[in-house]
Formats: sequence, structure tokens, C-alpha cells
Amino acid sequence: MFKNCPEWKSQQKALWATVLDTTRKLPGPTRGRAHTNIAELLADERCSQAVIQFLATTDVGKTAGPPVAEDNEDAASEVSEWGARDLAERAWEREMEAISLGEE
Repeated sequence: MFKNCPEWKSQQKALWATVLDTTRKLPGPTRGRAHTNIAELLADERCSQAVIQFLATTDVGKTAGPPVAEDNEDAASEVSEWGARDLAERAWEREMEAISLGEE
């Protein structure tokens, strides 16, 4: 998305122009010139504002709002499934703790 997505070419151009101005590095491997890979882009504090601006102008990662369940039963079912998993995990942890205390 930072380099190759055709939908956000103008935002990419603005991002990398700011990165070049700030760090004197171009995106990706370049012949004989310093370059910035995505990990460096995200780790370099000098690029933070440019990344934030890119994300804001592309709406990358922005949610459209809460998911709409077809009915309340689906939403309740999903919540209860996570709750059941959590309860099962806690029960297993208690069982393992009881076993370890009993063995000592």
C-alpha cells in the first residue's frame, strides 16, 4: 500500500516526497542511492507525520462503523462463543494450577 497500490499513487507520491525531504532516502532499492524500506519508514520517527498523513488521506485501516449483524442472535452467538472460550481457558488454567499444587 505504501509503494505499489495503484489506487493511492498520489498519496504515495506525497508520502515519499516528504520522506525524501526528511531523510534523503528514496523508497525501495535504488542504484547507488540510499533507500528506505517499509520497516525503516515505520520505525523512523521523522517519518511518523508523513505516514499518519498517508493513512488519513487513504482511509487505510479506517472502519466503516460497527459491523451490522443480520440479527441479534448472530451477535450474541459470537459474543457467547468468545466468552465460552475464555471460560474454558480459565478452567484449564485453574486445573493446571491445581495439578501443579497437588504434585508439590
